Amino acid sequence: MNRKPLLIDLVIIGTRNRLKADNAQNYLGAIWWLLEPCLVMLVYYAVFGLLLQLRSPDFTAILLVGVMTWQWISRCISSGTNSLLTNPGIISTYNVNYMLFPLISLATETTRSICVFFVLMLLLVMLGTEPTLKWLWYPLVLVCALLVIVGITLCLALLLPFIPDTLYIINVALMALMFGSGIFYSLDNIPETLHQYFLLNPIATIIHEARTVLIHGENPSFLRLSCLAGFGTLFIVIANYLHRKLEHHYFHLAVAQ
Repeated sequence: MNRKPLLIDLVIIGTRNRLKADNAQNYLGAIWWLLEPCLVMLVYYAVFGLLLQLRSPDFTAILLVGVMTWQWISRCISSGTNSLLTNPGIISTYNVNYMLFPLISLATETTRSICVFFVLMLLLVMLGTEPTLKWLWYPLVLVCALLVIVGITLCLALLLPFIPDTLYIINVALMALMFGSGIFYSLDNIPETLHQYFLLNPIATIIHEARTVLIHGENPSFLRLSCLAGFGTLFIVIANYLHRKLEHHYFHLAVAQ
């Protein structure tokens, strides 16, 4: 007897097809997944490291972790929040769980970034950072970060079709987060009295804990990671509630487009 595909099955199939399509469209294929963040990092290094002379002994390592982590987060949020608006044809034709679209976008960007994170660790070793057993905590940091990204993205994606102009606000907010989350600087560059307020920003906490593990070779703050996981789980629960309340309206919105 054929069973009805579960949401996770559809996400896996959709992610696989998206990755194949992207590889077919790009001449460099999967190589571009690794090349793009490296090129972005070089641009930021030229601006902040060479032009503005914002260098410290471990500036390159700090910049690597910050930029490559931010690239993953921003790409997930950007593509995921817009996913319902870019698929009106499917929404108006098929009766599906509408969280499928942002989840496919999130899974696609995360799959690409897994390769980037391996390259990140290789580059850190090439820069002289000594790998330690503390690096084994890095996947835990990424999992807690993923919960936050999924929760925020699902909520935004489900609300955006009703207020599409909010997309402009999201883009501005992402730009503000880029400069306000410590991507180009570390916690040491901020007055100690402001540390607790700075780390209220979940993106800043993610980047800080990643640097703690990879650059400083120390245990992450399990309290902060627990807060991240709780924050993300709360927003996932809210997203499920929003989906149940709003799912009957998406078809009409898609037809209206």
